[in-house]
Formats: sequence, structure tokens, C-alpha cells
Amino acid sequence: MKRKFFPSVISILLFIIPFFWLKPGFMDLGGDSSRLYFYDPLRYLINYSLFVVSPSGLGSENIGFMTIPFVALLAVAKRILVSSTVLISAFHGFSLATSFLFVYLSIVQLLHTSMKSERLKELSALAGGLLYVFSPISIFGWDKVLITHNHVFLNPVMFYLMLRYVVTDRFYYLFWALLVTFVFSANFSFAAAPVFFAFYPISLVLLLVYKRWILNQAVHWRQLGAAFIVFMFLQAFHIVPQIASMVTPGSVLYTAVFSSSGKFDRGLGYFSSIAPSIKTSINVLLLPQMMEVSKLLIFMIMLPLTVILGLLRSGKEEQRFKKTFLLIGALFIVIFFFATGNITDLGLSVYKKLFILPGFSIFRNFYGQWAGAYLFYYAMIFGLALPAVLEVYKKAKMWLLVFVFLFLVNAWPFINGSLTNPFLWDSDNIRIAMNMDPVFIKALLYIRQLPTDGKVLTLPITDFGYQIVAGKDTGAYQGPSMISYLGGKQDFSGTGEFGRYRELFLESVRDGNIDEVKRILGILNIRYVFYTSDPKVYDAFPVFPYNDVRKYFPKRQKEYAQFVESLSLRRLTSFDNRFHIYELPIERVTPRIYVPKKTIVISRAVEDMSVPLSLLNGEGA
Repeated sequence: MKRKFFPSVISILLFIIPFFWLKPGFMDLGGDSSRLYFYDPLRYLINYSLFVVSPSGLGSENIGFMTIPFVALLAVAKRILVSSTVLISAFHGFSLATSFLFVYLSIVQLLHTSMKSERLKELSALAGGLLYVFSPISIFGWDKVLITHNHVFLNPVMFYLMLRYVVTDRFYYLFWALLVTFVFSANFSFAAAPVFFAFYPISLVLLLVYKRWILNQAVHWRQLGAAFIVFMFLQAFHIVPQIASMVTPGSVLYTAVFSSSGKFDRGLGYFSSIAPSIKTSINVLLLPQMMEVSKLLIFMIMLPLTVILGLLRSGKEEQRFKKTFLLIGALFIVIFFFATGNITDLGLSVYKKLFILPGFSIFRNFYGQWAGAYLFYYAMIFGLALPAVLEVYKKAKMWLLVFVFLFLVNAWPFINGSLTNPFLWDSDNIRIAMNMDPVFIKALLYIRQLPTDGKVLTLPITDFGYQIVAGKDTGAYQGPSMISYLGGKQDFSGTGEFGRYRELFLESVRDGNIDEVKRILGILNIRYVFYTSDPKVYDAFPVFPYNDVRKYFPKRQKEYAQFVESLSLRRLTSFDNRFHIYELPIERVTPRIYVPKKTIVISRAVEDMSVPLSLLNGEGA
């Protein structure tokens, strides 16, 4: 009971911490892929996860099947908890508590053969768990996390379950591991390929070597083979479509894995541009790369010193533990190389050669994609080294207490929530946490009831596929279109959604050629225009995400209203004089399925979008 007290108390405290991050009714939902599944998981499931076509813009290829189990589980949880704020806080709390607990349990298991006192083992495992959760490299990036960020707790959970299986040979642990992989399928999909391949292959090698070399036990290959078959069966609902896409020339996955642009331009070129900025010393101290760090963090020098001192003392340890320490240390060095990249000219040259391998371009943003594995194994090697240091050096315990204290002081902005609720980039002090405007919800429900045959144009339009939705009181959502993911309508919320029509559309707006603007909208099956006249969604964002479009569209919201009026659209309704919904004449909109009225022969390539749209005379062709 004494051994369970401290890890239990710490886990409970970690679970409670995120409940202080958000005010009642507030949510943090934005980011590149958004976290709208916390707000309305059922709609997110229906509009995104179940279809092979993206719900936005032109309807590009979608590989969202892998989110089905996780989002379905959230839908059940939302029915129970009701509040999205509580759901978000509970999930973040679960992530923190689970991360700490399973790092702690893994270190305890690996220290099992050590001859150190139980008290020193417990203390070291607790320190390793806190290091994993509160290290500077860990606490950054929680404000706009992707769904694949779940690796922060999945890595420790999966490692511990597999470690226990290796030690006990009980299939019970494999069963739970397989169940975890199904629930969190998104982290075992193409979308999570970088963090998956950064952690699992090396971890599997470690566990197999640990079983054969350290425990001197035979590996049960048949059980592992059966578990792999079950794993593939459980993941088949998203792996099979992704494999089909990967072998289809022209698809998103084929381009990313096999094409020359995916292998070199998007891989080696990106890697080469950021590699010189990555500092080995920063990684050694477990600090975030390319971010301003406090001078207080010089105390992080204790981490490599502890590992070095532990290595020097490992020769006097029990043989099995000595092998464990050396094995994890060796794999840690391998991960350190991949997470740092820029280690001598020779190391950098070797790293660049690896981009010849098909698919290695997934590691172009290498320091971020290897960060999860690097953090986990840093916590492991630190936890294994610490007992020897605490036993030999009398003042080490005092220094450990000072270290933990400074650690928590540095992590205080994360603990109190200010780090997880920053200002949106390039905004006029608009924070990411927002409470949903009930008037916007009314407008969204109205759009949801509109006829299916007709896409939506959202104004003010952004450079990318983002949409800005202002909160009722403060804050704003900045992420993929809510009209698409919650409203179920294909929405052009950014000019990037226009594909080859983008330049023509922007030039027509700039030149005031309203008739041609309407023609483009009609050809793209855009029947409705959703316009938000609230200055907070446009004037409060002087740069991103409107930097490029401001060269073509009005500079301020007041002028934007005049532009919308110039389109001469039929107003369907308005909500609170802020959310306006318009309709193009039905005869000008090309339906999704139609019989062309005429055939126009053009001697130039179809890709040449300079062909005047006036040739089409507003008719389907």
C-alpha cells in the first residue's frame, strides 16, 4: 500500500490539473486538423470519419476512417458528460495521468532486478514519470494538438503492456495491448506514420533482445505472429483503403510515398532547410528546439550528468540490470541521432542518404516526429541511472528535490493553463479558448437543413482551408471549416480549396469582374454563401490567415460587406445581423450530376485555366 500511495496521489493530481485550464463552457478546438470531435463527436463521425471523400471544398481524398473507434467512444462519453468542456478536461487529465503512471510502472519493472533499495527504486521511478510529463519538451504544443498527439500516453502504455508480456508470457497483456490499438487506431495509421515508426520498431527490438539476451528466455514467435494477425485484422478497416490508395498512382498517399516530389522536394529539401537550426546541446538538455527557453532551465544539466554518473556506476550493479541499462542506453543513442540529425558533417550526410528510401520523407520534420520516442527513452534512462546516483552521493537526494522543485516552477505556466491557452498567431490578442456563440449554432443548424445538392462559400475567405469563428465572449476558433465537419456541407472556406481555379478566382475578385466570380462559383457547384460580418473574425486578424487574400479582397470588414452586396445574391436569412446566408440563382449552379448542354472543343490542355469562362456562357460543359 505504501508503494501505491505516491504514484496514486500524483496520478490523481495530474488528472485534476486540466480542469483548471478552461472556464466553464470554453473549449480549445482549433489547429490544423481541429478537435471538433470533442464538441460534437457524432456529427464529426457522420460528416468526416465515415467517408472516403473530404467534406470540404472540392472533396479531396480522405483517410479519416482510422478515427472511427476513438470518435465513437467520445460520442458515448459526451452523452454521459454532456459538457464539451468537461470532456476535453477529462481527456487531457487522462492523458497526463496515464503518461506518468505507465512511465513510472515501466521504470519500476526495469529496476526490478536492481539490488538497490525499494525506496530508491520508487523515488527514481516517480522522478522519471514526472520528467516525462513536465519536461520543457513535453509541455509545449498542447494548444493545437493533432489526434496523433495521443502517442504521448500511448507510447508508455504500449511499452509497459509489451514489457509485462515479455516478462510474464501471459497473453492477457497482449490482449489489452491489441484492444488499445483498436480504440486508438488513428495512432496506428498512415496519419501517425512518423511517430509510429519512430517508436515501435525500436521498442520491439529492445523487448525482443531483453527477452532473449537478458531474461535468457525463448521468444514465443507463434503467439507474436497470432497477435500480429489479430492486429492487422483489427486495423483492416483503415489499413486496406490506405494500401489501396498507396498503390494507386496520383493518390495522396502514392505521391507522399513514391513520387519524386514526395521523396526529395518534400523530404530532403525540407530536412536540409531546418537541420542546421537543430542544436545537439538543446536535445541533450531535453529542451524544445527553436523556441525561447528560460535561463532557469540551465538546471536541466542535471539530466545528462545523472545518466553519465549512472553509466559509470553500472559496472558495479547486478549483471542483469547492467545489461538492461546498456541495452536501453544503446537504443537511446540511436534515437538521439534521429531526433537531432545535425550531429557532425558525417552524421548529417548519412541522414540525408536515408531519404533515398521510399517513405522516409515522413521524417522530414525529424526533430518533432522523433520527440515522443526521444522523451520516453530519456525518461527511461534517467530513471534507471538515478538509483545509483542517489545511493552513492549523499547530497544527491537534496539535489533531486531542488531539481523537482525547479522543474515544477518551470512547468507552472503549463499547470495553471496559460501555456495551453495562448493568443492566436498574428491576432489582436485573441486567445484559442472560446465559448461557442449560440447565434452561430443557429446559423449552422440552418445550413445543415439546406438541400444537399449545393456547396457553400464561407466569407471572409482565408488563404488555406481555415475558418475563423469568434467566441460568444472572447477567444476564437481557428481551424478547418465547421460548416463542413459539423454542418455536413462541402465548404470553400479558403482559396486553397479552389484547386486550379484559385488564381482565376482571385484575379476576378481583384478586377471586380463579378459576373466571372459568379460563373466560377456556379461551375464549382457553390450554391450558398455564408458571410460573417463580425469584425472580430477579420479585422482582429491583420495577417494570418488572411495574408495573401487581402491582396485581392477588401482590407477591412466594412468594405467586405460592400463586396458581398455587389455579388447581388438572394439573401435567405440573417442571424443577429452578424451571420448572413445567401443563395446563387439555381440556374447558374452546375449540379453535381448533370447532362452538358453543349460541347466546346479547346485545342489547349485542360490544365490551362486561362481559357475565358465566358466561353461557357454559364452552361454546364
